[in-house]
Amino acid sequence: MVGRRVPKKVYHQSEGSMSSPALQATHFEEFDREGYLRLGRVVDDTQLSALSQRIDAIISGAVTYEGMVMEPYVPPEEGRVTTRFRKIGSLWSDDLFRDYIRQSLFEHAARHYYGPGAKLQRFMLFNNYPGEERAGISYHQDGGDSWNWMYTPHPILTVWLALDDADVANGCVHIYPRSHVALLPLADVPDWTEAHEPLPMELAAGEAVLLHNWTLHGSAPNRSDRPRRAITACFAPGNTVRTDGEDFPGPPVFSDA
Repeated sequence: MVGRRVPKKVYHQSEGSMSSPALQATHFEEFDREGYLRLGRVVDDTQLSALSQRIDAIISGAVTYEGMVMEPYVPPEEGRVTTRFRKIGSLWSDDLFRDYIRQSLFEHAARHYYGPGAKLQRFMLFNNYPGEERAGISYHQDGGDSWNWMYTPHPILTVWLALDDADVANGCVHIYPRSHVALLPLADVPDWTEAHEPLPMELAAGEAVLLHNWTLHGSAPNRSDRPRRAITACFAPGNTVRTDGEDFPGPPVFSDA
């Protein structure tokens, strides 16, 4: 098990300020080159506990919000187990999560790549539930033909926050650095993964990573007895639309949008 640790890179002005923007040109250069950037600790213990408790309250039914989407592992006809949710979506409608995602560090990154007016394309919990074989997800890019991507211009920024310690044993995300330079046809993904080595994205609870949406990533099922929950938020340019004519799913996120 990976214990709580001090992150090697923390891009904040001071230890006491979890939301002060301090990303420098070299950090953006690293993200552009590698397709990911470790952000270090982005929430303190109090906020981390509050977010985790809110997820528990949503799963139990004690908290609801407008547009709440919950995707269970076990379909109702198989006898749904209420704690086994793969995803909980539309977290932008929950005030606690809305406050978290509006922190200035994330706004700094969104403004750098998009300018003003960024909005959220998705904002959800991913739950790699212990012992749930259906929790694993194959390597893919968030774009192109991997998931029938219907957005233009493409969102490229995702913030991935570990609610629990994430390590190889409990099914942490693995990525392929520098795989984001182009969208791959889905049929070509196996060739890429065979020719390159994946990087396990091990994070302590409360740490986050900025991922390029085209960076190949995936995860194995959680075969430990520990939870591995994450909050993922994808920022899109203000002019992004769905190509199928449907309404854009998420709202503007920062005050200038």
